[in-house]
This record gives sequence, structure tokens and C-alpha cells, in this order.
Amino acid sequence: MLTKWGEPVYTKNRLLSVMSIFGFKVTPRDIDEIYRRSISEERTKEKRKTQYERRLELFRQKQK
Repeated sequence: MLTKWGEPVYTKNRLLSVMSIFGFKVTPRDIDEIYRRSISEERTKEKRKTQYERRLELFRQKQK
């Protein structure tokens, strides 16, 4: 739901209308919470990725 830079792909109004079509009772506050969680998850993924890359580099250096 967020781009790589933390910007929402869809507007709140669009998400609210889609969720109401599917029968979910969602408020704008819920959507704000989803955006916050998505941003924190993206940051966590980036941290894990950099940790993996560092470990991979150390492994490659040991193999030489």
C-alpha cells in the first residue's frame, strides 16, 4: 500500500470505498494505522537486507 519512499499508493477515500464495498467497517483512523505499520515494516525490511548483505560480504571474503 506504500511506495518505497513511504508515500501511499492509494488515497484514504479510495481505500475506504473499496473496503466498504467488500463489507469491512474501516475508519480513516484505521487506515492511518495501516500506513504507520507499513512504514515500520519497510524500515525493518531495509535493516534486514543490509544485515544480510554485510553477512554475505563477510562470507565471500572468507571464501577467498
